[in-house]
Amino acid sequence: MPVRRCLAGGIVPGDRTHTAADRVADVPPFALPLATYRFTCRAEDAVSLPALADPLWRSVFGLALKRSSCIREGEKCRACSLRFDCDYAFLLMGFNRPHTRHGITRHMHTVPPPLIFRCRVRDHASRVPPASTFSVCLALVGTANERLPAVIRAMEGAGRLGLGRKRARFSLAEVVQDGPQPPERLVADSRHGMTPGRPAQVTIPEAPRTIRFLFLSPYLLPSDTDL
Repeated sequence: MPVRRCLAGGIVPGDRTHTAADRVADVPPFALPLATYRFTCRAEDAVSLPALADPLWRSVFGLALKRSSCIREGEKCRACSLRFDCDYAFLLMGFNRPHTRHGITRHMHTVPPPLIFRCRVRDHASRVPPASTFSVCLALVGTANERLPAVIRAMEGAGRLGLGRKRARFSLAEVVQDGPQPPERLVADSRHGMTPGRPAQVTIPEAPRTIRFLFLSPYLLPSDTDL
């Protein structure tokens, strides 16, 4: 049976089997828009990055995205009447509109968030001196690609908030859409503004009867999620 390995929020082919039964084998394959974007940043202060930087990026990005998205401060997202239109709720909380639920998601109030940071796991922490550049990649799945302008604004906001305990600031130099093959496509830069690209259509293979998840980095499962 085909197997899946969980890596950076996605599922890729693996080489081992698992005995857990999978009840979604009858779900037909479908095309899924998928794009990876590389954000090149310029350090304004000395930036310290941990060996596993995904949680750091997700934290400061999430704060910046919520500040730029939320118009009902103090109200819980799950009870907010705008939760299906909010960039923060859609990208980081995975709220699923009732009329869009079908297949394996028809009984789910939330789905896996369609934004995944893809930082390289290093053996040790790294330090970026002021005026030097560094990069971070993230993937957008499905209609999340339509919200790329909000993602870019949130990354700019994250730079103003700063990274880590010392709130090391950075500015956004450019955003490049990585393709399956070169050349890469410039999406935005500090001089010419933003020109969003078209995400690639990735055909999802038929669902296997068994799957195996291998978590290569820490994963926090929210207590109020359906997954």
